[in-house]
Amino acid sequence: MLTNITMLIILLLFFFIFFWGVRKTNDSITFFDKTSTNALRGICCLVVMMVHIPGAHGNRIQDLVSSFGFIAVTIFFMMSGYGLTLSYEKSNIDLYAFWKKRYLKLILMNWLVNAFIILIDLVVGIYEINFRRIVSINPWVLWLIICYFIFMLAHHVSAKYAKIIIGISITIFSLLTYLTGISFTKTIWVYEIYGFLWGMLLAKYFNKIYCFLGENWVKKFLIIVVLTLLCGALYLKFKSVYFWGEYVLKIILGLMFVVLYLSLNAKYVIGNRVATFLGTISFEVYLFHVYAFSLVDYLFPNVNSGIYILIAMMLTVFMAYIIHICANFVQIKWKSHRR
Repeated sequence: MLTNITMLIILLLFFFIFFWGVRKTNDSITFFDKTSTNALRGICCLVVMMVHIPGAHGNRIQDLVSSFGFIAVTIFFMMSGYGLTLSYEKSNIDLYAFWKKRYLKLILMNWLVNAFIILIDLVVGIYEINFRRIVSINPWVLWLIICYFIFMLAHHVSAKYAKIIIGISITIFSLLTYLTGISFTKTIWVYEIYGFLWGMLLAKYFNKIYCFLGENWVKKFLIIVVLTLLCGALYLKFKSVYFWGEYVLKIILGLMFVVLYLSLNAKYVIGNRVATFLGTISFEVYLFHVYAFSLVDYLFPNVNSGIYILIAMMLTVFMAYIIHICANFVQIKWKSHRR
């Protein structure tokens, strides 16, 4: 009973964070702007946290939310592809310097989170501390680095055909990983990685996509909702079918949810202070949340499932914010030192 009540409260918080402050607009400036993307990051990082709740502390509601996990990760990849494309097109530095800057940003934040984890282990008194962990790289970060490397290599080979090369390369990488089962990371994101391509396409055809979704909005939105539900039903029925159901349908379903959000955002401003805050620290949340779950499990091994999830999520958000502040402080000091 307590678990169900706690989980319903968490779900209500999810809906509040996403829908609070939503208002209608006809201004293209608000379409997939910083506020909207931060709000989307915020809700997606909450969904991803639900996915990684340890089985011993899981429950039905958590499992239901977790089924949307691959969509959340697809959206994270999409925003990376979108942001990377726009940043590169607006950048005045050469390709190698641009890639090096983005690469270091990912790695250094990963190492900073690792350092915090080791520090907490020392304070809490967990004696099996492995200091080599400080230079370990999160598997999802490694997949992002691969996307960044493909992006850099494609633009180096041919700026004119870079997007085509990137599309073919990511498709081949995804297919080979899926078909062979061979991967350099324990977790694989063969469906979700296509989000990187969706983000690049959004950046390239931004105005056309906005105009298409904005015209006859009610009719198109309803069609997109129906198609998304249809894809969801087909996936549930055929997800056990090798390749066509398990792979192709899952990719299409992820794309449909992306289009559904973009369609909603074409007519409604999405975002508020809470969602923006969570979106701002979403990367730190992603890097820290798995450790937070193990820490809460270590400190409170017999706590109720719903309470466990609530404590773990609150701890994750709090520590992510602390890490974010420290990262900003280090960045400011570094920039002032270089001047």
